[in-house]
Amino acid sequence: MKLNTGIKDSDIFMKSLSYYFILLAFILLSCDKDDFIDIYTENDELIDYSEATGIKLSKYMNQSSKGYVQGAAAYGDYLFQFQDYNAAIYIYDLAKKNFIKEITLTPNSNNHCNQASFSNIFYSVEDKFPLLYVSGSRTGTYNQVQVYRITDDSDSLKIEQIQEIILPPKTKYNYISWTCILLDNDSNYLYAYSNATSKLIKFNIPNYQERTVNLEDEDILEIIPIENIPHQQGGTIKNGIFYMIYGVPQWGDQVWLRLFNLETKKEIIRFNLSEKKFKGEPESVFFYNNELYVATNNYGIYKIQFTN
Repeated sequence: MKLNTGIKDSDIFMKSLSYYFILLAFILLSCDKDDFIDIYTENDELIDYSEATGIKLSKYMNQSSKGYVQGAAAYGDYLFQFQDYNAAIYIYDLAKKNFIKEITLTPNSNNHCNQASFSNIFYSVEDKFPLLYVSGSRTGTYNQVQVYRITDDSDSLKIEQIQEIILPPKTKYNYISWTCILLDNDSNYLYAYSNATSKLIKFNIPNYQERTVNLEDEDILEIIPIENIPHQQGGTIKNGIFYMIYGVPQWGDQVWLRLFNLETKKEIIRFNLSEKKFKGEPESVFFYNNELYVATNNYGIYKIQFTN
């Protein structure tokens, strides 16, 4: 039986609708503009990320690597992708969409080469490429970074290691384990991250002229808490935004892309790439011509476009 309260259903509906709009206005006003991000589109026009709601994936080019390839980094039209165990590096021309060459390296069973990052530091003013930082271990206790110089001698690309950076030993303070590093070239900082801890650990970039650098806890500038990254893959930093891709499909993971604002120390948004029919294991994300790409483990290189 319906009670007669003297209140019309239409009155209840209008009051509920008023409360809804008041709540919506409060949510919108509480959002800091810095929580959002601007993304470049194909025409170099800016999208206000508060209005971006999705992404589009498309195959850009094939790969010609052997074995299990891992971290990748781009500079100019060139992409450099490392093989597991530090066995080799594969070089691509992104403009021509072709494979250039393979360079064999000195293998190291401790090196997973999960992350590669170009710096803005040139070993010599004559060098065509800045220094390349490679990291990612196969054990939790080997947390070291190899710094490479790339030279171009008569159209023959060569690579040599010029530095080894050793991160601090694991403590309850830093919890450095299974760690990768990436570079913020806009602010000249080095960040360590791992799937073993929900932290970003900030350092100054060491002097490249020192052959071996041992970092300690006192060298840590800041520890930034973030939500845990399960089965990390490669990341990149651009305009203060940390782009992270993670997940291993053959282990039953979904593949995710996460965006984290280093200034506000807040996650902006995340996208489930598996729902977009992403194929293979992602290994790295990188920017080329102001657009974001994903390098995989021999499933090709994909372009990501943000949509609204």
